[in-house]
Amino acid sequence: MKRESQRNELYVSRDDGAITAHLGIYHSPEADYVSIGGREDALDGLLPLVPERAVVLLTPKAFERVGDRLGSGRVHATDLMVVGRGEERLVHPELAVRLSEKDAEEYAGFGLSFAGPPPPEEWARERLVRETVFGIFDGRLASVASTIVPTPELAVIMGVETRKEFRRRGLGSAVVSAALREALNRSCSCLLGVASDNEEAKGIYARLGFRKVDAELWVDIGTGLSP
Repeated sequence: MKRESQRNELYVSRDDGAITAHLGIYHSPEADYVSIGGREDALDGLLPLVPERAVVLLTPKAFERVGDRLGSGRVHATDLMVVGRGEERLVHPELAVRLSEKDAEEYAGFGLSFAGPPPPEEWARERLVRETVFGIFDGRLASVASTIVPTPELAVIMGVETRKEFRRRGLGSAVVSAALREALNRSCSCLLGVASDNEEAKGIYARLGFRKVDAELWVDIGTGLSP
């Protein structure tokens, strides 16, 4: 079964009417992001849907079963961290403001932290309309983070980045705090992913109340991107 929107596709496998596995594709300017989950023995039928050039996100257990069919992409370990409402410890969220369409040109300059090209300005403008994105300015846009709330139970923070020249000044903590405050106003808990070897970022998130709950693998198939 397939469900599709302009930027998202969702495919599922069923067994006697019950969903046994799923594959979601998010189309962005730099690459297609593919999320695979469900019962490991039910993933096989979905694998042909993975684009030739993509970032694939899946559990280590799922990778053991299907990794050899994803090509020779680079594999990065990612920690999944969660904080529940009432557990958060915010740090100067008032320093951040919600970005709007007028900030699209500056927002389009982000993306280099992920070894990818900055997105087109039109895409940045569309994202600022579609999603809740916070930023901190210091003469120019210095740090950003966005949040989406797919369900009342769980929100997601993504796109966290601080320009190199502004790092180690607490801006990352502040912009994530702003996104987290928004997320927990609308949902019971909040999730984010961080590279397992990024001890500095994991420390920041832990101080904000996040705790590791699971692990995920980021598999680069021909994109050159990294988490």
